[in-house]
Amino acid sequence: MDLIVGGSCWWDVRLPADAKYEADRARLHNFLKIAPSRLARMAGAPVIHASHAGDFEGLIPGDESRKYRSRYLGETQIVDGTGKVLPHMTYDEGEGIAFADLELSRVPPTEPIPETFWIEPLPSNASKAFETLASFGQNYYSTVLKPTLVQESSIQNSKPAH
Repeated sequence: MDLIVGGSCWWDVRLPADAKYEADRARLHNFLKIAPSRLARMAGAPVIHASHAGDFEGLIPGDESRKYRSRYLGETQIVDGTGKVLPHMTYDEGEGIAFADLELSRVPPTEPIPETFWIEPLPSNASKAFETLASFGQNYYSTVLKPTLVQESSIQNSKPAH
């Protein structure tokens, strides 16, 4: 590949955060901050990483009566194939667009691809949250979203062509 384009909506812990999570918060933010560079070094290709930034409030799966307040951490980045971060935007900079001139060509990878799912091991509470929320997401997709998509698809396919 000559270019990797992706994005994330990586969120912080529940806010206001308990002091006991400060080390995990810092570690997770650092993970997000260095991931695009590491991916570029593993692939030997530039990376464009778009990332949501800003506060949000949602419901807690399984306990919709409680609110989950947090924020998307930002860290939009454009990274060259060597892992050098070119323009980037942080949470504190808010919404916006990053621009850069990129040479779309491969370079020799300088970092091995790990045999693990995550590039960096997650803190145990983040790993548990991922596993829990993933199952809620899978359930929502299979019971709500997929049937809706199938129904809409069948309606679209039954309409006469113009």
